[in-house]
Amino acid sequence: MIHVCFSIFDANGLYSKFTGTSILSIFDNIASEVTIHILHDKTLTDENRNKFLTLAERYNQIIKFQNRCSQTLK
Repeated sequence: MIHVCFSIFDANGLYSKFTGTSILSIFDNIASEVTIHILHDKTLTDENRNKFLTLAERYNQIIKFQNRCSQTLK
């Protein structure tokens, strides 16, 4: 199992597209199981979140989301 982490601040909605391209490349080029961890805030839209989930499902991989706004940083 390979774990890869992305951190997203996507105020204009474009960064998710580039992140999705990177994730697609990982899924296409790595033969083993991959878990993608996406650290995000409220700027990640439900639409883009669903696109990430669809991509992972298509490749039979896992994407986990962590909303960092809901946790206090110390």
